[in-house]
Amino acid sequence: MPRVELAMILHIPHSSNVIPMNLRDQIVLSNDDLAAELILMTDAFTDELFDFPEATTQRFPISRLLVDVERFPDDATEPMSEVGMGMIYTLTSSDFLDSGLRRNDGFMVFSQRSNITEQKQSMHWLS
Repeated sequence: MPRVELAMILHIPHSSNVIPMNLRDQIVLSNDDLAAELILMTDAFTDELFDFPEATTQRFPISRLLVDVERFPDDATEPMSEVGMGMIYTLTSSDFLDSGLRRNDGFMVFSQRSNITEQKQSMHWLS
């Protein structure tokens, strides 16, 4: 029987714990609390676990705490936005600090949100 080779695409959106310095001020958590949240919310080592040389891997390079590329961009259509975890997370996984994840003083205005979501989605899905 002849061997059939199939193309494989691996989608690994949550293995990064990177928070770029130019976006760190978006998050109100202390460095220690952010580190704890990253441990909880990162699918650590999935990119290494599923490292197949013959596969095409699509790995998102920054933490989902900044942008979750598996969420709908519009909060009205994203069910997880109701618990602060739409495309742009606003709450922690347990909201143990009861203060949220992001600044709530209007720092991230709509244009900034649009820019971040469009840029990061394009970077991820079109590469």
